[in-house]
Amino acid sequence: MSETIDITKAEASTSVESTRIRTGEVGNPFLKASGSWIQNEMRRDLAPPHNLVTYEKMRQDATVGAALGTAEAFLTKALARAKFTTNSKNPEAKEFCDYLNWNFKNLKDNTWYETCINILTYLQYGFSFVEKVYEPNYSTKHSKFTWKLKKLAPRSQHSISEWQYDELGRTVTGLKQYSPQSLNLGLVRGYGLNTNISEVMKRNKFMLFAWESKNGSPVGTSPLNGCYRAWREKTLIESLEVTGVSKGLGGIVVLRVPNEHINKAAEDPSSNEYKTLQALQSQAALMHNGDQTYLLLGSDVQGENGSGKYTYDFSLQGVENGGNSVSTADIINERKKSILDCFGAGFINLGNDATGSYSLADAKTSLHAFFMEKHMLFIQSVIQNDLVKQMMEINRVNLQEDDIPQFELAALDEVNPEEYSKSAQRLAATGLMPRKKDFLMDVLTKCGWNVSSLEELTEEELLKSLANPNDESRVGDGMASGLPAGTGSALGNNSATNMDNKA
Repeated sequence: MSETIDITKAEASTSVESTRIRTGEVGNPFLKASGSWIQNEMRRDLAPPHNLVTYEKMRQDATVGAALGTAEAFLTKALARAKFTTNSKNPEAKEFCDYLNWNFKNLKDNTWYETCINILTYLQYGFSFVEKVYEPNYSTKHSKFTWKLKKLAPRSQHSISEWQYDELGRTVTGLKQYSPQSLNLGLVRGYGLNTNISEVMKRNKFMLFAWESKNGSPVGTSPLNGCYRAWREKTLIESLEVTGVSKGLGGIVVLRVPNEHINKAAEDPSSNEYKTLQALQSQAALMHNGDQTYLLLGSDVQGENGSGKYTYDFSLQGVENGGNSVSTADIINERKKSILDCFGAGFINLGNDATGSYSLADAKTSLHAFFMEKHMLFIQSVIQNDLVKQMMEINRVNLQEDDIPQFELAALDEVNPEEYSKSAQRLAATGLMPRKKDFLMDVLTKCGWNVSSLEELTEEELLKSLANPNDESRVGDGMASGLPAGTGSALGNNSATNMDNKA
């Protein structure tokens, strides 16, 4: 097929420069690389592969660890409870949807929860990848499908030695890994370790989660990049603060030596005075670092009668005038807020200082939810466009786009049963509640009721077991005739004015 097509000039077009256009790709993403690693950062600490170590150091910080841990907790809950759903009436679509959910429940060597943990390492490193491993399907329930997902094998970001691209440098075609370590050396004999590092893991063999990938970069951008400077400043100030405390508590070691000994030591490095000064300085340094608890000095004193000061003297000098008046706590708190704000997790710090309120907490929690929803959409798009499509291809499943099962993550927060039940009551009172089993079961579940005893009932039996609220209760009176804009009185009835019925 030709890579060019003819163009018919539209009436509104005034361009006559070209009557043909190339349909294929012409440009390139212009990615810069060093040793096959994409270089998208000017700072060396954040440039791959050095950034992997930097991120691990940042993770050890209490504030960074709290921000990452909060994000991981929310996303792990949503991802671990995710499932494939479909609204299609096509029986093949429903069958394939059940098969996908069955695969996630029957992984080998690692569970779906463990897979979620490994996928979410992109929050720290900027990217993560898991290898897709398949095996023949021997299930009698889903015998129609040839291949099943055996496991989503975790792979370390540190294991990558090289990214592979096509000839034009536009698309990632695979990667190479370093030779694995001999974990069972000396315990297992007769089985040679596979050290073939030349084998390329092709792109269709692994799922790649590259967060905020720019220009098709496979390494993505770690959320920690945004708070790197705040973390460096925070750790520096904390280090200076600890040093200042140690000097304030222990004092600074001060040695007093006669001037003539100092002058002799400066003139002749081979003199005894020089050796004595070197020994004193070494002992003072060890004492200041806490590696030595004593200092050996001569007992000679000044003056002929032996009542003068010691020739060699030692003292601990404290900080005069109270030191600097700068508050390190305020500076550190500002850096903490900057780090937490990078993850939209500022609500974690509420209550740790003098400010805070319920309304502020709600606003910050809502902001964090937006951050998490963006991550949920990202994970959903990767699994939907990679794993689901490949499962369809290897099992020869042909479905229309609207019939393909969708990977749906669970909600970040549970529904408030009290508010939800009030909403359900209003729908039922006004006759807007659909009398369908699936809908009613969902309503009862969200209201906090155990519906296991109702699952075997048919829709007719379930509806028959439900009492008509207008027969035995006046729950609908306030809605039907008591509203100020309705047909009843302006004040309504007792049900309408009941504060407990207001959400």
